[in-house]
Amino acid sequence: MSTKKKISLHCILIASACCFEVGCGTRESSDGKVKQANNGGVQSNGSESYPVAINPQFGNWSRFQVGTKVVRRKEVTNPNGTVVETETLVLTDKSDTKVAVESQTLVERHDGTRIDNPSQTFEFAATFRVPPSVSLEQFQLPSLKAIRTGTEKVVLSEKEYEADVYEWTESNEAGPMSVKMLSCDDFPGRTIRQEMYTQKTDTRSIENIVAVDLVKSVAK
Repeated sequence: MSTKKKISLHCILIASACCFEVGCGTRESSDGKVKQANNGGVQSNGSESYPVAINPQFGNWSRFQVGTKVVRRKEVTNPNGTVVETETLVLTDKSDTKVAVESQTLVERHDGTRIDNPSQTFEFAATFRVPPSVSLEQFQLPSLKAIRTGTEKVVLSEKEYEADVYEWTESNEAGPMSVKMLSCDDFPGRTIRQEMYTQKTDTRSIENIVAVDLVKSVAK
């Protein structure tokens, strides 16, 4: 069973640095009906006057043809062991107003347990109205706290990408978490590599691209 979600501006700004599967917007239930949910507080009285910005995820995925596939592998290690998450992303639909990306994740725990999660489909609208509290420049960042520290060249499937390097510190229940991300607008999904570390729990997460299918991908 596939779950469908629309991603709001608020969710993109807050959660895109940590994971692709943000959970706001509309969701397709098991009966096939789409249920409306809060749009992250972006749409409110007077929002029609807010400036319009291109959704970074739409701008990225819309460059490629339907069928583009990316596989990410994330290892999360702490004193209790290692958990490996393998996520497969597939561009399933696109139009002038939105793109749809299917995400399916396989979780492998240190005790040998394997959890093959059902797929979810995320819809990214072409544009958003940006509230006054967020600048257009901040809207393009992986996190409101992200600082661009340089660039790095990465070769994937015999193609070279020049990625922007971002670093910042997030705060969560376990304490400060350092984040380093390599992001490239020319790569489907943008994120090429991500490292996170929480010192209090000695938890380290490293995510890399392990496969990419650009055979059907054609840049606009």
